[in-house]
Amino acid sequence: MIVLEESKKDDDVDADGDGVADVNQIDSKALLLRKANLVMTKINPKKVDTALAAISKVWLSVISVLTVQFARTIALSVSISESMKKVVNRYITPTIQSATPTEYQRWVPVVVGWICKSIGISLAWYIQAVISAVTTALEGGKIAAYAILKFFKDKDMNPGGFIPDDLDETYLDEGIAYVLAVVGVYFQFKLGFDMPFPFNILLFPFEFAETYIRWSITSMASGDNWA
Repeated sequence: MIVLEESKKDDDVDADGDGVADVNQIDSKALLLRKANLVMTKINPKKVDTALAAISKVWLSVISVLTVQFARTIALSVSISESMKKVVNRYITPTIQSATPTEYQRWVPVVVGWICKSIGISLAWYIQAVISAVTTALEGGKIAAYAILKFFKDKDMNPGGFIPDDLDETYLDEGIAYVLAVVGVYFQFKLGFDMPFPFNILLFPFEFAETYIRWSITSMASGDNWA
Protein backbone atom coordinates (compact mmCIF):
# COMPACT_ATOMS: atom_id res chain seq x y z
CA MET A 1 0.00 0.00 0.00
CA ILE A 2 2.85 2.38 0.81
CA VAL A 3 4.42 1.75 -2.60
CA LEU A 4 1.10 2.38 -4.37
CA GLU A 5 0.56 5.62 -2.51
CA GLU A 6 4.08 6.78 -3.26
CA SER A 7 3.63 5.82 -6.91
CA LYS A 8 0.47 7.95 -7.12
CA LYS A 9 2.37 10.87 -5.62
CA ASP A 10 5.20 10.32 -8.07
CA ASP A 11 2.73 10.43 -10.97
CA ASP A 12 1.83 14.00 -9.99
CA VAL A 13 5.40 15.26 -9.58
CA ASP A 14 6.30 18.18 -11.87
CA ALA A 15 9.91 18.92 -10.97
CA ASP A 16 10.54 21.32 -13.88
CA GLY A 17 7.33 23.25 -13.27
CA ASP A 18 6.16 23.20 -16.90
CA GLY A 19 2.66 22.07 -15.99
CA VAL A 20 3.13 18.51 -17.27
CA ALA A 21 3.88 15.59 -14.93
CA ASP A 22 7.39 14.23 -15.27
CA VAL A 23 6.15 10.66 -15.88
CA ASN A 24 4.37 11.90 -19.02
CA GLN A 25 7.58 13.35 -20.43
CA ILE A 26 9.80 10.28 -20.36
CA ASP A 27 9.89 7.10 -22.46
CA SER A 28 8.76 3.69 -21.25
CA LYS A 29 12.29 2.53 -20.38
CA ALA A 30 12.94 5.59 -18.20
CA LEU A 31 9.51 5.20 -16.60
CA LEU A 32 10.25 1.56 -15.77
CA LEU A 33 13.58 2.48 -14.17
CA ARG A 34 11.93 5.34 -12.26
CA LYS A 35 9.21 3.08 -10.84
CA ALA A 36 11.71 0.31 -10.07
CA ASN A 37 13.83 2.77 -8.12
CA LEU A 38 10.71 3.96 -6.30
CA VAL A 39 9.84 0.39 -5.29
CA MET A 40 13.38 -0.35 -4.11
CA THR A 41 13.59 2.81 -2.00
CA LYS A 42 10.10 2.71 -0.48
CA ILE A 43 9.55 -0.99 0.14
CA ASN A 44 10.34 -2.58 3.50
CA PRO A 45 13.03 -5.25 2.93
CA LYS A 46 12.30 -7.03 6.21
CA LYS A 47 8.62 -7.44 5.33
CA VAL A 48 9.56 -8.75 1.89
CA ASP A 49 11.99 -11.24 3.43
CA THR A 50 9.37 -12.40 5.95
CA ALA A 51 6.73 -12.78 3.23
CA LEU A 52 9.05 -14.77 0.95
CA ALA A 53 10.06 -17.03 3.84
CA ALA A 54 6.41 -17.69 4.68
CA ILE A 55 5.59 -18.46 1.03
CA SER A 56 8.55 -20.85 0.85
CA LYS A 57 7.41 -22.68 3.97
CA VAL A 58 3.87 -23.04 2.65
CA TRP A 59 5.13 -24.24 -0.74
CA LEU A 60 7.41 -26.85 0.82
CA SER A 61 4.55 -28.04 3.03
CA VAL A 62 2.26 -28.41 0.03
CA ILE A 63 4.92 -30.28 -1.93
CA SER A 64 5.61 -32.61 1.00
CA VAL A 65 1.94 -33.48 1.50
CA LEU A 66 1.28 -34.02 -2.22
CA THR A 67 4.44 -36.11 -2.59
CA VAL A 68 3.15 -38.53 0.05
CA GLN A 69 -0.40 -38.43 -1.34
CA PHE A 70 0.68 -39.26 -4.89
CA ALA A 71 3.69 -41.47 -4.10
CA ARG A 72 2.41 -44.26 -6.35
CA THR A 73 1.92 -41.91 -9.28
CA ILE A 74 5.42 -40.50 -8.82
CA ALA A 75 6.92 -43.98 -8.62
CA LEU A 76 5.04 -44.97 -11.78
CA SER A 77 6.27 -41.91 -13.68
CA VAL A 78 9.87 -42.60 -12.67
CA SER A 79 9.54 -46.27 -13.67
CA ILE A 80 8.07 -45.40 -17.08
CA SER A 81 10.68 -42.75 -17.84
CA GLU A 82 13.61 -44.93 -16.76
CA SER A 83 12.39 -47.92 -18.78
CA MET A 84 11.82 -45.73 -21.82
CA LYS A 85 15.23 -44.08 -21.43
CA LYS A 86 17.02 -47.45 -21.55
CA VAL A 87 15.37 -48.40 -24.83
CA VAL A 88 15.81 -44.96 -26.38
CA ASN A 89 19.48 -44.71 -25.36
CA ARG A 90 20.18 -48.09 -26.91
CA TYR A 91 18.34 -47.77 -30.23
CA ILE A 92 17.59 -44.09 -30.91
CA THR A 93 20.14 -41.88 -29.14
CA PRO A 94 23.15 -43.12 -31.19
CA THR A 95 21.32 -42.31 -34.43
CA ILE A 96 20.42 -38.84 -33.21
CA GLN A 97 24.00 -38.19 -32.07
CA SER A 98 25.41 -39.24 -35.44
CA ALA A 99 23.11 -36.75 -37.16
CA THR A 100 23.93 -33.96 -34.70
CA PRO A 101 26.88 -31.56 -35.15
CA THR A 102 29.83 -32.51 -32.95
CA GLU A 103 29.65 -29.38 -30.79
CA TYR A 104 26.03 -30.19 -29.84
CA GLN A 105 26.29 -33.96 -29.35
CA ARG A 106 26.77 -33.69 -25.58
CA TRP A 107 23.27 -32.22 -25.35
CA VAL A 108 21.60 -35.20 -27.02
CA PRO A 109 21.49 -37.54 -23.96
CA VAL A 110 20.25 -34.67 -21.78
CA VAL A 111 17.46 -33.66 -24.15
CA VAL A 112 16.49 -37.30 -24.70
CA GLY A 113 16.32 -37.72 -20.93
CA TRP A 114 14.05 -34.68 -20.65
CA ILE A 115 11.74 -36.05 -23.34
CA CYS A 116 11.56 -39.49 -21.67
CA LYS A 117 10.82 -37.92 -18.30
CA SER A 118 8.14 -35.70 -19.86
CA ILE A 119 6.43 -38.69 -21.44
CA GLY A 120 6.70 -40.71 -18.21
CA ILE A 121 5.21 -37.93 -16.12
CA SER A 122 2.42 -37.31 -18.64
CA LEU A 123 1.45 -40.99 -18.84
CA ALA A 124 1.57 -41.53 -15.08
CA TRP A 125 -0.60 -38.51 -14.35
CA TYR A 126 -3.02 -39.45 -17.13
CA ILE A 127 -3.46 -42.86 -15.50
CA GLN A 128 -3.98 -41.09 -12.17
CA ALA A 129 -6.59 -38.87 -13.82
CA VAL A 130 -8.45 -41.97 -15.04
CA ILE A 131 -8.36 -43.55 -11.57
CA SER A 132 -9.55 -40.32 -9.97
CA ALA A 133 -12.31 -39.94 -12.56
CA VAL A 134 -13.64 -43.46 -11.92
CA THR A 135 -13.45 -43.04 -8.15
CA THR A 136 -15.19 -39.66 -8.10
CA ALA A 137 -17.79 -40.84 -10.62
CA LEU A 138 -18.70 -43.83 -8.44
CA GLU A 139 -18.91 -41.69 -5.32
CA GLY A 140 -20.84 -38.94 -7.08
CA GLY A 141 -23.18 -41.49 -8.64
CA LYS A 142 -24.00 -42.96 -5.20
CA ILE A 143 -24.74 -39.52 -3.76
CA ALA A 144 -26.89 -38.53 -6.75
CA ALA A 145 -28.79 -41.84 -6.79
CA TYR A 146 -29.61 -41.63 -3.08
CA ALA A 147 -30.70 -38.00 -3.50
CA ILE A 148 -32.99 -38.93 -6.40
CA LEU A 149 -34.66 -41.77 -4.48
CA LYS A 150 -35.02 -39.62 -1.38
CA PHE A 151 -36.60 -36.85 -3.45
CA PHE A 152 -39.25 -39.22 -4.82
CA LYS A 153 -39.83 -40.64 -1.35
CA ASP A 154 -40.24 -37.19 0.23
CA LYS A 155 -42.72 -36.26 -2.50
CA ASP A 156 -44.67 -39.51 -1.97
CA MET A 157 -43.90 -40.51 -5.53
CA ASN A 158 -43.13 -44.14 -6.35
CA PRO A 159 -42.93 -44.76 -10.11
CA GLY A 160 -43.67 -48.40 -10.80
CA GLY A 161 -43.54 -49.17 -7.08
CA PHE A 162 -39.81 -49.82 -7.21
CA ILE A 163 -38.87 -47.52 -4.34
CA PRO A 164 -39.13 -49.31 -0.96
CA ASP A 165 -40.02 -47.61 2.29
CA ASP A 166 -36.51 -48.19 3.63
CA LEU A 167 -33.86 -47.03 1.14
CA ASP A 168 -31.23 -49.10 2.92
CA GLU A 169 -33.08 -52.27 1.95
CA THR A 170 -32.75 -51.85 -1.82
CA TYR A 171 -30.05 -52.14 -4.45
CA LEU A 172 -31.85 -49.71 -6.73
CA ASP A 173 -29.63 -46.83 -5.65
CA GLU A 174 -26.51 -48.86 -6.49
CA GLY A 175 -27.91 -49.63 -9.95
CA ILE A 176 -28.65 -45.98 -10.61
CA ALA A 177 -25.26 -45.01 -9.18
CA TYR A 178 -23.40 -47.32 -11.59
CA VAL A 179 -25.32 -45.95 -14.57
CA LEU A 180 -24.53 -42.37 -13.54
CA ALA A 181 -20.89 -43.31 -12.91
CA VAL A 182 -20.52 -44.78 -16.40
CA VAL A 183 -22.05 -41.65 -17.92
CA GLY A 184 -19.77 -39.45 -15.82
CA VAL A 185 -16.60 -41.33 -16.74
CA TYR A 186 -17.56 -41.34 -20.42
CA PHE A 187 -18.24 -37.60 -20.31
CA GLN A 188 -14.86 -36.89 -18.71
CA PHE A 189 -13.11 -39.22 -21.16
CA LYS A 190 -14.67 -37.39 -24.12
CA LEU A 191 -13.36 -34.13 -22.66
CA GLY A 192 -9.90 -35.60 -22.24
CA PHE A 193 -10.23 -35.23 -18.46
CA ASP A 194 -10.02 -31.48 -19.01
CA MET A 195 -12.33 -28.53 -18.42
CA PRO A 196 -14.89 -27.86 -21.19
CA PHE A 197 -15.13 -24.56 -23.02
CA PRO A 198 -15.46 -21.77 -21.81
CA PHE A 199 -14.44 -22.92 -18.31
CA ASN A 200 -11.02 -23.98 -19.61
CA ILE A 201 -10.32 -20.33 -20.44
CA LEU A 202 -11.69 -18.96 -17.19
CA LEU A 203 -9.83 -21.53 -15.10
CA PHE A 204 -6.61 -21.56 -17.16
CA PRO A 205 -4.48 -20.08 -14.31
CA PHE A 206 -5.58 -22.90 -12.01
CA GLU A 207 -4.91 -25.54 -14.66
CA PHE A 208 -1.45 -24.08 -15.24
CA ALA A 209 -0.79 -24.13 -11.51
CA GLU A 210 -1.99 -27.74 -11.30
CA THR A 211 0.34 -28.78 -14.14
CA TYR A 212 3.29 -27.00 -12.54
CA ILE A 213 2.61 -28.67 -9.18
CA ARG A 214 2.40 -32.09 -10.83
CA TRP A 215 5.76 -31.65 -12.51
CA SER A 216 7.30 -30.13 -9.40
CA ILE A 217 6.39 -32.91 -6.99
CA THR A 218 7.32 -35.61 -9.51
CA SER A 219 10.68 -34.06 -10.30
CA MET A 220 11.54 -33.27 -6.69
CA ALA A 221 10.54 -36.71 -5.47
CA SER A 222 12.58 -38.42 -8.19
CA GLY A 223 15.63 -36.34 -7.28
CA ASP A 224 15.69 -34.28 -10.47
CA ASN A 225 16.02 -30.53 -10.72
CA TRP A 226 15.31 -30.15 -14.42
CA ALA A 227 11.59 -29.25 -14.16
